[in-house]
Amino acid sequence: MVTLNQIYSDSNYVYAVTTSGLDIIDKTEEDKIAYIYTSDGFETVWTNDDRVYLGTSASGIKYFNKTCISGTVLIPEDLITCLNDYVSPFGISSQTIRYIHGSSDDYLMCCTSSGVDVYKTEPYGYRSSTTTSGAYKCFMTSTGKFYYTSSSGVDRVDKPLWDWTTPDYGYYAGDGILASGIEVNDMFLDDLLLIATTSGVYTINDDTLDYSIYFTTTISGGILPGNDNNFKAVWADIGRLFIASADVFYVVKDGALIDYYTTTHIGRAGETLNQNDITDVT
Repeated sequence: MVTLNQIYSDSNYVYAVTTSGLDIIDKTEEDKIAYIYTSDGFETVWTNDDRVYLGTSASGIKYFNKTCISGTVLIPEDLITCLNDYVSPFGISSQTIRYIHGSSDDYLMCCTSSGVDVYKTEPYGYRSSTTTSGAYKCFMTSTGKFYYTSSSGVDRVDKPLWDWTTPDYGYYAGDGILASGIEVNDMFLDDLLLIATTSGVYTINDDTLDYSIYFTTTISGGILPGNDNNFKAVWADIGRLFIASADVFYVVKDGALIDYYTTTHIGRAGETLNQNDITDVT
């Protein structure tokens, strides 16, 4: 069975990486126009203006140029010949890539099984890194400030100028904001830092440390229908917060639920979920 690992989108395409490879969906056509299939598939995907970066389970980072994307809905194009190895003279902490993100054409960062690597692109390239086995997700802002999951929460580094052992700040289970005993599943940064955990979704003002928590109605004060507070993914756009547990997809605006979907509940778009086991939201 093919498993979806991550989705990412830009203005033209949606990129879906699975255990069998990559599918590229044209947003206008709403269908696949290109693909890359490999025996090991891909773990993660991120794009900037010029390139699509792909993380693998044992072969490091791959990439191809966006100018290579072609094909039609009737005849999708195989892009395997466009695929290249991303090789840095500064090395990499592990060939097992868990997650990729970055900032425009200036930075590329990845979480691996052994650490976090941040690459500054040319003409003055360098690599900053730390050693950790607990980093599964990462997110970089336009200023170069970045966040990554640790074994007990989320770490923040304000500028990737050198190797680091201690982050500049962190949000940890039982240490102020995040409740004790929870684990982080996903994060995203919009105007607020959004953290999806095994017990609620936290929205945090990274400057003032004001925060809110979204729960299902099984917990006092919860506004989300359903029973599962183990939220798998979170994302935000145009003033709306998108939240997913394994079997419910929610849309929140200004702190209020405005829509939701399950395999049986029809949302505002007149659709239901095709299936459960939601993996990612973008």
